Amino acid sequence: MKNLKRIIRITGVYIVGTLFLISCAQDGRDGRDGRDGFDGFDGRDGVANIQSNTYFVGTGDWNTTSFGAEVNVSNPAITADVVATGLVQAYFSLDANPNTRRWIALPYYDFSYSYVQGFTTFEHYDNPGSPDDL
Repeated sequence: MKNLKRIIRITGVYIVGTLFLISCAQDGRDGRDGRDGFDGFDGRDGVANIQSNTYFVGTGDWNTTSFGAEVNVSNPAITADVVATGLVQAYFSLDANPNTRRWIALPYYDFSYSYVQGFTTFEHYDNPGSPDDL
């Protein structure tokens, strides 16, 4: 009786294993290759008029405000058209060395920015006073 149960278990394992292998046949082995799909539409051309500026903001450049500190930076690249339909992104770094500098996207923690035509304002939300060099 013990041997019969063992034979039934072994036979069951073989049957399950065989069914598993048959059901896992790869595409192409079973003769049912799919047809190629349709090509997608061409994308629109990208924007070629991206501008980049880097500013050093020292400790003495910050103006104390009721929410912390801010500094206004002249940026003539921000035109009325950019304000209406463009995009302005700002990043900051605490490292003045260009070889080791890490850029962090704003807003971040207690730093943010805003912009109007011709100017970018960097904002630090902390106790009134000026933050470190950025």
